[in-house]
Amino acid sequence: MAEVAYIGGYTPDTGGSGTGITAVELGSLTRLGTTPASGPSFLAVHPRLPILYAVGESERGTIGVYALGEGAPTPLG
Repeated sequence: MAEVAYIGGYTPDTGGSGTGITAVELGSLTRLGTTPASGPSFLAVHPRLPILYAVGESERGTIGVYALGEGAPTPLG
């Protein structure tokens, strides 16, 4: 199985995808999918579980939790 990297980013929404977390296959940089998220600036993968944490840069700040698997991360809470 190929290694996967997760990229968080935010841009002004101009009718495009806006903000989110994108999963890409390392080596080829093939996009596996994007999950909407609120300004995900800092990402951390759990050391043992297929879980991704994302800190969002909104005015109040957020922390998102996502399940990792095939394709884009799936929001858990």
